[in-house]
Amino acid sequence: MRGFMGWIERLAQQRHVRAIGRGFTAALPIIILGSYASASVALLQTLVALGLIPADVSAAYSRRLAVAPNLAMAAMGLALSFSVAYHLARGYHLKELRSGFSSAVAYLMLMFIAIGVSRGVAADRAALIIGSPVVAIIVAFVSVEVQRFLTWRKRADCELR
Repeated sequence: MRGFMGWIERLAQQRHVRAIGRGFTAALPIIILGSYASASVALLQTLVALGLIPADVSAAYSRRLAVAPNLAMAAMGLALSFSVAYHLARGYHLKELRSGFSSAVAYLMLMFIAIGVSRGVAADRAALIIGSPVVAIIVAFVSVEVQRFLTWRKRADCELR
């Protein structure tokens, strides 16, 4: 048991895992709002399934209401991408705001490309997939690691001169 707990403690001290934890903590208000948006759409669909709301009323509003969870997921992913990159950059002693903003921009570009490639009904699913926390975390990691590599290369070039 001690060996397992030691491994867990070492994992908890790893900077990427700490950045994920701090990123989720920073994005928690947006996650909660997104949960309310998803719950409201699910409640409407449940009421229609039970026959408490006429199907034609639901058909008129369900497409509009389905946008709310997608936007909430996109906002959550954007906030998560920014905050994870911010905290990971802090762990590497890089410029936090620059890393956070570049990660957020990369996340937005990825989302717009995915939605642009898949049109119509598939665009809603693409926004939902791209808006997932896993994609936001991967974008944050890649963004910060690229910045770290470029900073390292710049320092190495300066030392050679």
